Amino acid sequence: MKGYLKKGVSLFLVVSVTALGLAGCGTEKKEDAVKASAPVESADLEALLDSKAAGGSAVDKAETVYVEMDADGEVTGTTVSDVLSTSGKENISDYSELSDIVNISGEEQFAKNENGELVWENKGSDIKYQGTTTKETPVSVHVKYFLNDQEMKADELAGKSGKVRIVYSYENNAKDQEGNFIPFLFLTGMVLDDNFSNVTVENGKVIGQDGKQIVIGYGVPEFQNYLTDHLDGIESYLDKIDLPETVTVTADTKSFSTSMAVTIATSNIGDLDLTDTLDFSDIKSQMAELQSGGEQLEAGAGTLLAGTETLKAGTGALKDGAVQLKDGSIKLHDGTSELLEKYQLFHTGILSGSEDLKTGAKKLYDGSVTLASGAKSAADGADQLSSGLKSAEAAFEDTKKSQGLVSGSKTLKDGITTVNKGVGQMVQTFSATPDTIQAQIDGVIGQVSQATGGAIGSEAALNQTIQDIENAVKGGAPLEAVLTSVGLNTDAYYTLLQAYYSVQTLEAVKSTFTQQIQKNAADIQALTDGLTQLETGAAALSGGISQLYAGVKQLSAGADSLSDKTKGLPALEDGAKTLKTGLKTLYDGTDSMNSSLSTNSPKIKSGISKLDSGAAQLENGSKELSDGAGDLDGGVVTLIDGVKELEGGLAKLNNEGIDRITDIFGEKVPDVADTVNSALDRGKNYRSFSGIRDGMTGSVKFIFRTAEVTAE
Repeated sequence: MKGYLKKGVSLFLVVSVTALGLAGCGTEKKEDAVKASAPVESADLEALLDSKAAGGSAVDKAETVYVEMDADGEVTGTTVSDVLSTSGKENISDYSELSDIVNISGEEQFAKNENGELVWENKGSDIKYQGTTTKETPVSVHVKYFLNDQEMKADELAGKSGKVRIVYSYENNAKDQEGNFIPFLFLTGMVLDDNFSNVTVENGKVIGQDGKQIVIGYGVPEFQNYLTDHLDGIESYLDKIDLPETVTVTADTKSFSTSMAVTIATSNIGDLDLTDTLDFSDIKSQMAELQSGGEQLEAGAGTLLAGTETLKAGTGALKDGAVQLKDGSIKLHDGTSELLEKYQLFHTGILSGSEDLKTGAKKLYDGSVTLASGAKSAADGADQLSSGLKSAEAAFEDTKKSQGLVSGSKTLKDGITTVNKGVGQMVQTFSATPDTIQAQIDGVIGQVSQATGGAIGSEAALNQTIQDIENAVKGGAPLEAVLTSVGLNTDAYYTLLQAYYSVQTLEAVKSTFTQQIQKNAADIQALTDGLTQLETGAAALSGGISQLYAGVKQLSAGADSLSDKTKGLPALEDGAKTLKTGLKTLYDGTDSMNSSLSTNSPKIKSGISKLDSGAAQLENGSKELSDGAGDLDGGVVTLIDGVKELEGGLAKLNNEGIDRITDIFGEKVPDVADTVNSALDRGKNYRSFSGIRDGMTGSVKFIFRTAEVTAE
């Protein structure tokens, strides 16, 4: 849009573009004809403003008027510096109304006639001289200070804190010999240190540099009135555009003080630091070009919207993957928590059952001893044996209060198998996440490669391109020129910029996952190995308990038959000997099993507890990832909404702004061109303030220096 505005219909478009261009300019030190005692940053600031106000072709006499003011804007002195360009070997004739003239660049002497004519020696170098005057300047600057909305003088404000407001107002009384208005552009700059925060400026820009804040504002006093007086029907258009006559700086201050503020006023508006000069010779075709440019902007916004929607698809996929991981980790944590809870019941039941089994085996053994002591007590021993076997059988079976050994061992085996599978799936999902994220990055790079015709086909090329552009802009080069030098337009640049930040975000997420995987690799491997061993042991335990239960049931049935005195007693004596030996082995085995369970069951419980704790940490981490992916996805949604708003705004600009310009001026375009060109020409033809010889070409600018405010 700027390229079209610079060729625009009225001068206010030029002023707006000039002010907006200040944000990208740097500082350049220049030799100052007047030796001032201001801080270094004030000299740099003056050079910055001068670099924007300077321009135009070389002239015979270049004049700079320095107006020194106190902090409240009262003029304390006026000094004028002139530069005479030399050519040939003849002495140089000049005219000046200045007093106390001094050559500040060489040894050339001059003679001054009564009529004010100066004749300077010519030694082949430009002559720089300065002098003083009490003549009132045709343009002026006024300044007011407010603290918490109360106006006060500069010395009253010094050192105070609060909400401060500084208002610079500009006055233009410049006229040519026929009394016609001469337009002037005012540029004001000041440097604020770290005593100021939340700095804003109305009709200007705030530029951060070297830890300080440079404030630059602009104004074109009386120009809006000039356009209104000379162009019928323009009022409705100018009501939408503000051609400012003041600059207002607002900030919070801890201890108010300022260095010197500088204002430059120039009438060479048509020759400012613009890419294209104003040319109204073919204004109708330029307005058509302006309309075409608006349509291209509107189309470009549509392309940008499509790119952001493509980015949204990628972040949506990442968000879905993060949600799946979160859901899986929640299920895993729920499973480990349930396993821990059930194992607590099993732990209690298996220890109790093991103790019951040991007690029953002891009774069985005692009974077999009794049975073997003699046939006389055979019946009593058989009864005890049957009772003991039933107690042992009960230890294997479930009750209302606890699980038996058979069910409990199966529950333990199934639970550990489920956990082992869940952990394996979780580890696989967690390990594959970096590859999933890399696929997203590759997708974005692929889109960039397609969008640039293969010119940028890798992440490194994308990063280097963005960094080169940013470094060039930080170095002071205009963004538009930098993009042109690398074969990009603004739309392509913002598409690349979006892709760049998307890749940076995805790389950060991938790096976090990779670091976590590497950091916890040993623990994860130990966990999976331990679960595999635990699963194998639980299966063996369950099978052994089932076999033991079957044997006890058979033994119990035999004991029942043995206790039947009508059938079992004849074979009792021989069987009792064998039974005694077997029951001794059973008792020793139950005692060993009871001791082993007492030692190992707490260890199993502790391992499940650690597994549950790890699953909880995984759940929390996956939730944070899911939230982060959601935030990223939400940020892209916000970006899409912003691009849609931009697209709508550009459409409105094209339909209601640019079209309205053409509707307003219509057949009056020649009158508009003549009016604007006349004002610009008068500005260019304003040659001198302190006097100039007829026939000499000249230029003049005014530099107003507002004194610093120091907190004692």
